[in-house]
Amino acid sequence: MLYSLFVMKKAFYYVGIFTVASGCLATTGVLVTRQQTERRYRQRAAQDEMRLPSESQRLMQLADTLDAKQRTALLRQCDMAALFAVSKKYPTSQNGFVGPTPQRLEVVFKQVTQDDQHPGLYRVDGLTRTKGTIRILEGSIQLQQVRYAWEDASQTYIATGTFRFTQPAYARQAATTWQGLVAVDFEVKEGRAQLFLEEGAMLPVSRGFAFEGKRATTQAKQPERVIWAANFGPLGSSILEGFGPGGRSEEVAPRYRKYGWDKYWENDEWWADSPKPSLDL
Repeated sequence: MLYSLFVMKKAFYYVGIFTVASGCLATTGVLVTRQQTERRYRQRAAQDEMRLPSESQRLMQLADTLDAKQRTALLRQCDMAALFAVSKKYPTSQNGFVGPTPQRLEVVFKQVTQDDQHPGLYRVDGLTRTKGTIRILEGSIQLQQVRYAWEDASQTYIATGTFRFTQPAYARQAATTWQGLVAVDFEVKEGRAQLFLEEGAMLPVSRGFAFEGKRATTQAKQPERVIWAANFGPLGSSILEGFGPGGRSEEVAPRYRKYGWDKYWENDEWWADSPKPSLDL
């Protein structure tokens, strides 16, 4: 009799432990599921359409970004300098606009060098062309945050940061300072970074990289808005009403042609024949 009571008491003890453990597991399961759901909603809310750098930077607050150690390791492994510089792989100039009217701006980075101590810092030497006038542009790009481009992306990233460029005074042209935000869409293949420029039904059309900020001069009272990108078409269409061009079969809207966009599709390597800035006398 005493033995039977002992067995029953022990059985109730183990049943109690099992019940408590099951409850803990169930609670843990609910928490994990809730965390996964919240993370999924956050990732969807952080979906980046790869347009303005200011929007990409805002969405960084919602995205799962790489921590400082991961970011440094990735940028050190994948030198991004070649993504920004004009080359045989990326042989065209960057396009955008400057000022209150969408005056066409062309930018070329002829040399981009990664800093040895800070892998997110790049020194830039380049040229700009506006209204046929070519000028020197130099300064730096600082990449500060990196995230996966979308949910379940494993080797495709978006990086954001800041830039600061200057142009020295030249003839009648005042010295200028350019500063603002930068964003770059890239993927890693075989240990090397390359611009993410693929298109697909479920993927955003990438800008490649884009710059957004202000250009200030000693002659102007207010700084001018400036935006340009490696692949300006989709970005331009999102901020300039009726701009076009979605591809080579589409022309830039007539209203913009007088601002220098009439030769948008011409393959004019103006930087190759212009090692020195042209004078606007």
